[in-house]
Amino acid sequence: MSKRSYQQKERRRQREHVALDPSGWSPQTGRLTMTSRLFGKTGLKGWRTFDSLAPPQVYPAGTELFHQGARVEELCWIKQGIIKLIRVHEDGREMIMGLYRPGWILGATAALLQLPAPATSVTLTRCHVGRIRVEEFLHRVELTDDFLRSLIQMVSREAYEQALHHAALGLLSGRERLEQFLWEWISSTEGVEPRKPIRLQLPLKQWELAQVIAVTPEHLSRILKQMEQEGIIRRQKGWLILTDPQRLRHGPEF
Repeated sequence: MSKRSYQQKERRRQREHVALDPSGWSPQTGRLTMTSRLFGKTGLKGWRTFDSLAPPQVYPAGTELFHQGARVEELCWIKQGIIKLIRVHEDGREMIMGLYRPGWILGATAALLQLPAPATSVTLTRCHVGRIRVEEFLHRVELTDDFLRSLIQMVSREAYEQALHHAALGLLSGRERLEQFLWEWISSTEGVEPRKPIRLQLPLKQWELAQVIAVTPEHLSRILKQMEQEGIIRRQKGWLILTDPQRLRHGPEF
C-alpha cells in the first residue's frame, strides 16, 4: 500500500471513530487520547436517529436521573456534561462505577435485559441530557434482525454482569465475594436444593478460585479455614461440603 493510500485510509478510520467528546481527539498524533479511551468512542452518526425522540433537557449538578434497583423508564443520552454511576452496598457504602461523557447512553443494558438499574446515575456537572423512552428504544431494537438482536442482548448481559462484578470488587470483602460466588454457583446448578447440605467439586484450582474473587491464594486459604471453623463448610478429599448453604451471603441483588 502506498504512503498516500495509507494516509487516506487512516484519515477515514479517524473520522469514523472520533468520540463525541472533541477533547479526546489529538490531531498531532492522529489518535484518540486517554480521555476518549476511558470514556468510549461512540460515533455521532449512529445516534442521530434519536434527535427527534430526545430533545435535550438541562440538569444542574447533583441531579439523580435513575435510581439503583428501580426499573429504567428512560434512557439518558448525554449530550453535554459528565454523569457518574454510583452503586450503594446494603450497609450504606458507596462506590463510583464510572464517569460518562457526551456520547454515552445510560440505562440501555438494563432496559434491553428488562432488569433493574445496577446503579444510580447522578449528574456530576451541569448536563444536557436527552431522555429516550424505553418503549421507543426497544421498538427500534425489534426492527433489527434476529441474529443482531440476540447479539445485542448477549453483549448487554456481559456488560451488565461486568458492572456488578466491578462493584463487588469495590464494595464486598474477599469473604463476602467467596460466599456470593458459591451461592451463585449452586443456584445455577441443576437439581441442587440450597436448603440442604451440598457436596461441590469445583472445576477450579484453588489459585484460579482466588483469581476469580480477586484475592491471593494465601488469603483464600485463610477465608476457607475461617468458614470451616464457623461450620459453614467442610473440606473432604477434594470435595467442598456446604453444610448450611443458607448461611452463605446472598443478600438482595440491588
